[in-house]
Amino acid sequence: MSDAISRLVVAWLGILMLNNHKPVTHPGTAAADEAAVLQATADLWQHHPWLQPPLENLVRLWMAGRHEVFDNEPDAAQPADPRPLYDQIAEHYPMGAARARQFADWIESAAEAYQVPPELLAAVVAVESSFRVDVRSSVGAVGPAQLRPEYWSELGYNLYEPGENIRAGARVLSSYYHLCDSDWDCALRAYNVGITRVMNGGGSAAGERYVSRISSAPFVAERGGW
Repeated sequence: MSDAISRLVVAWLGILMLNNHKPVTHPGTAAADEAAVLQATADLWQHHPWLQPPLENLVRLWMAGRHEVFDNEPDAAQPADPRPLYDQIAEHYPMGAARARQFADWIESAAEAYQVPPELLAAVVAVESSFRVDVRSSVGAVGPAQLRPEYWSELGYNLYEPGENIRAGARVLSSYYHLCDSDWDCALRAYNVGITRVMNGGGSAAGERYVSRISSAPFVAERGGW
């Protein structure tokens, strides 16, 4: 038990130091460090299952705070001149042209900042919240990207502001993408069931269902995937 407590204390200290920690700029180094943290937390809650929820959230926050923009590998060629994203949003989620353009601006800005395909980010927002800004889940996740505000206030995000909520969602997806060796399907599974579960072989059925829902979203289908 003393070893478990010492590991938990180390994890908490890491989070407390987050604001003073310079982001990792080399994705290979970041992935190696994070894999070690994930393995340590997995070993810990195998013996103490009650630690899983808080550790999952701590690791997620820690990873998000480490990553800035990486130069992702270029994606495969996309269909020429797809319809504007706001046009697709307005068609499938009736909300008025002005509101659809606002959502498209939030999504495209966040996607560019964190090198996430905009159609993938739009699909995540669609599946998570149906483009509603006032959604709150049973576990306290809020907003278009369904994130928990208590774990993001330390990074300066106001998740009750939809543009910041979407930007935080893009940051999480980007972090998971690099931790998953540049695999968007893996990143999506992690977004749904938790990165630690994915890295330790759990949540595969639920994660695959989530990936399937994202893949079938109109934004992704029309633009030829990611």
